[in-house]
This record gives sequence, structure tokens and C-alpha cells, in this order.
Amino acid sequence: MDLDLFNLKLVGHLTLCEGSQEKLMSLRTEIVLSVLLTSFEFFSGQHKITWTMPGVSAPVVEGDDITHPSLPMLVSALDI
Repeated sequence: MDLDLFNLKLVGHLTLCEGSQEKLMSLRTEIVLSVLLTSFEFFSGQHKITWTMPGVSAPVVEGDDITHPSLPMLVSALDI
């Protein structure tokens, strides 16, 4: 069976054809991130986080300046 890579549908509307290299690179990035993220554990730490909603929601450490969004967290590697 011959596989025609120029008409192969991967996900949703993504097709491998001329001009879709950016979409393919985005898909590769998402796959790599999904594999990497399962190798780590994320903790919120001791800071209380609130979310501002002035058009775009953003995390802010409670008591800090709301014009400087931040989301401090602790990251540890999982034993796989």
C-alpha cells in the first residue's frame, strides 16, 4: 500500500500538504510537551494565588502587584 503524504489527514483539519509545515511543527511540539509533562510533578507551593480577570485572566500572588502576573510553583522529576 502506497502512502500519499500530501493528502494524509492527521488530526482534525491538519493535512500534510504544501504550506502546512508550521502546523506539523506545532503538532510535534505538542507531542513532545505531552511526553515531557508526564515526567514531572507540579506543586503550588506556599503562595496563595488569585486570578485577575481584566480581559485576559492571569494568575497573581495574593498581596503582590496585579500588573505583574506570576505563578510560582515547585517542580520535581518523577521516577519512571
